[in-house]
Amino acid sequence: MALKAQWYSDKREPQGLADPKYPHGHDFDTSGGSGSTCSTTLTYPAKGCGKWHIKCAVCQNSAMITTTGRVDDPKSIRMGCITRIKGAAPAPELKVDLSGKF
Repeated sequence: MALKAQWYSDKREPQGLADPKYPHGHDFDTSGGSGSTCSTTLTYPAKGCGKWHIKCAVCQNSAMITTTGRVDDPKSIRMGCITRIKGAAPAPELKVDLSGKF
């Protein structure tokens, strides 16, 4: 997998407190035990409230992770390759609306 990460700002300030369970950031594993994985580091802490869009250039697997610009932000992500699952087709192209007008 070839993960690419793009951060998008929500242009707002955090509303709550940082999660005390992650005083040094959070490493996300969304692989579900997949035998074929890839990972990437993320800018830590993020620039503020927003979201990371992480997408594989090979199998199109993708994830979104929110950020607050504080110590409990995500530091890395590990994802499983969906084309390595027997019989699985690549995921369809993901269209993401980041305009904030949901």
